[in-house]
Amino acid sequence: MVLNSEGMPAHPDRGPSSAAAWPSPAQSEFALLYEQRLQAVALPIFERARQLLNAQGVAAHVLHGTGPDGLVRVALCVELAGVYQPEPAQHCYCIKADRQLGRVVYEQRVEGESTQFTAELASLNETVLNTELGRFLISRCDHSIDLLAEHKIGF
Repeated sequence: MVLNSEGMPAHPDRGPSSAAAWPSPAQSEFALLYEQRLQAVALPIFERARQLLNAQGVAAHVLHGTGPDGLVRVALCVELAGVYQPEPAQHCYCIKADRQLGRVVYEQRVEGESTQFTAELASLNETVLNTELGRFLISRCDHSIDLLAEHKIGF
């Protein structure tokens, strides 16, 4: 058993770090639920948005991977080139987690600037994602796609 500088057992994946780095049971449960919802809800919506944007001739891709905190993240990135923008600018809508707060972080990156807000885990649902992603694409990317076209009435 490896001990950290405080004589506490070190996290097996992090070496001799402090015990505070270990996720609490609540943080672990949040991480599990977050990743399940991200895979089941967010990823399919982001993929559908990418397909619809690509069908309109807009370069878009989905990034899906693990952040430095060990939690999965997903981002829809849109490459835009226009009259006033000879070089493509990358605009991204990202979803990540704040394990310490037990909240989902929604981040919009546009032309090098980032805005973000946090919300409860329950916000990681089809209705919120379709609405927020649609707003982002209209207001920040000047593109409209109908993410709700395949929804059944009543959500």
